[in-house]
Amino acid sequence: MANSYWLKGSEIMTGVYGTIQVDIRYQTNVQEIYAVGTAIAPSLDHVDSIAMGKEVASLLTGGRQ
Repeated sequence: MANSYWLKGSEIMTGVYGTIQVDIRYQTNVQEIYAVGTAIAPSLDHVDSIAMGKEVASLLTGGRQ
């Protein structure tokens, strides 16, 4: 289960197991709100979560690092 109980009552959509729902660019259903890591895939390890964060940062900056 993802630790997303604190989003209850917000507009951000969560799935059956509490995962935050995102599109292929990690954007939630709320414009300009993104989610990565264990919030969207609880079984990820820290390395994969960090890689996901870097991917979003790259998307948001147009590929600049």
